Amino acid sequence: KSLKSSSEFRKFTIRNYHNFLKTFPLTFRHGEIS
Repeated sequence: KSLKSSSEFRKFTIRNYHNFLKTFPLTFRHGEIS
């Protein structure tokens, strides 16, 4: 049970991390422009 929840947590974290990587450059570039 704990192993499954930890793998679910890892998936959740990785998804958030990828979303961050996708959105951060956009935000950074937007900040550079304005």
